[in-house]
Amino acid sequence: MKKIQRNYLNNNKTFYFFIVAISLLLHLISLNYQPVNDEFIFFKGADFIFSFQKDIVNIFFQYNANTLGFSLLIAVLKFVLPFLETSQIAKLLSISSLFFFAAASQKMYLIFKPRIKFKFFLILILFNPLIWNYTFRGIPDAFSASICLFSIFYILYNDKLIKNLIYIFVFSLGVIIKPFNAILILLIIYFHFFEKDQKHFFKLIILFLFLTLLYFSLNFIFFNFLITPHNFSNVFEPNISKYFITLINYLGLLFFIAYPFFIKTIFNFFEKKIWYNLISYVILFLISYILSIYFDISLSEMNFGYISNFISTNFFETFIIFNFFLAFLIFFITFKKKENKNIFLLILILIFILIMSFTHSAQRYLMILIPLGYLYFNSQMTKKYLILACILSYAFINLIIFANLYNNNKVISDIVLYLNNNKILNKTNPGYIGQHALNNFTNFHHKKLIIKKSDIFDDKIYTIVDKKPLQDNIVVYEAVSKFIFIERKLFLIKNL
Repeated sequence: MKKIQRNYLNNNKTFYFFIVAISLLLHLISLNYQPVNDEFIFFKGADFIFSFQKDIVNIFFQYNANTLGFSLLIAVLKFVLPFLETSQIAKLLSISSLFFFAAASQKMYLIFKPRIKFKFFLILILFNPLIWNYTFRGIPDAFSASICLFSIFYILYNDKLIKNLIYIFVFSLGVIIKPFNAILILLIIYFHFFEKDQKHFFKLIILFLFLTLLYFSLNFIFFNFLITPHNFSNVFEPNISKYFITLINYLGLLFFIAYPFFIKTIFNFFEKKIWYNLISYVILFLISYILSIYFDISLSEMNFGYISNFISTNFFETFIIFNFFLAFLIFFITFKKKENKNIFLLILILIFILIMSFTHSAQRYLMILIPLGYLYFNSQMTKKYLILACILSYAFINLIIFANLYNNNKVISDIVLYLNNNKILNKTNPGYIGQHALNNFTNFHHKKLIIKKSDIFDDKIYTIVDKKPLQDNIVVYEAVSKFIFIERKLFLIKNL
């Protein structure tokens, strides 16, 4: 069987390279785009590292709760590739995630032998809106998730010590960048004890522990914390009510993200004409709607991103609660039909979500689960019309989100150019742009002097806002961008 599937992959090599190459080229469009949603701090972190001053490097942790791992990697690559800007290196690392996701999908396919055709499995992973759109941005999430999946599945497929030591080094790098991705080490442990398929298990585990503990120990020595900066430590504070809200959001959102693999199971109820199942869905939806009225489960980063602007909060909460209930129904239906290693995938997904529900929630953290979810539910996705419908829906969603990314880049670039041309940049409060492209307004330090946030955002003559004020006479400049039917505006206003 393994040989048959390997031959099947060989027969699809041209298609594989074509899809990966097209995906990479399309993403290179954003190489010089303005940063969005705190993206700036990661490439600026690399610049801080080149100062070789602890206080300046510490600026990174004032703006972000991530480890310094991604910025360190950017700094190393900047040393090797001095002709590239650190912002470009950050974007290239994220774009390279598409290659690692694709490479990982090959080994997943050979190990778990899904029923879905490989070309569809590959497209669904790469075109998934979370993966497709986060790989446009120079942030660590997609890169860490992709290299962790890549290295773990190559270790599971490979039995040569030297190669596996290299892969575990890559995996350790991914964990240093995003520690919660360490959950994938459980796959190696499972395959060693239950599939008897890991010859070098203890050597790999020892190297992994050595590398990660070395990094976090050094981090503690230099910055006085292991993983999370003290000013962000509240993200790990236990809160029972928030925990269950986060859990509902994670499971509900994950279920929606992987929806194509559930459609067939749901449709089977109708094909068999078991009408009480339809009634059950209606009742379940009504219960979800009632719960959404009495309980506020919305979380700032657990949504559909820009698309959430077109969806009411109440509908979104109803949708998430409904999907949460539906997820357990699908788990129950599919669980008894699975092999042991497939069941372990489900256990791994649930362990990850149960742990992550204790921390700050964000939809991008689910990227590492998407390929695993597709593996677990692959038998539910065998009809071509469902796959094609899913791919078309992914393409439509991706187009809308890219339009927003394009427009953001255009209006931010236009307004920054206006400020520079009129020599009023230092007289302007970044306002709305501050959460996206603050690097345009400050170097964050002057020699050894740290520039405080309050000094950057203090009262100035001008402010940038994203909503047009009622008083037209205070609008100094308006930046507008329109891509397809999506429009974006920014306003420079004069403070009275």
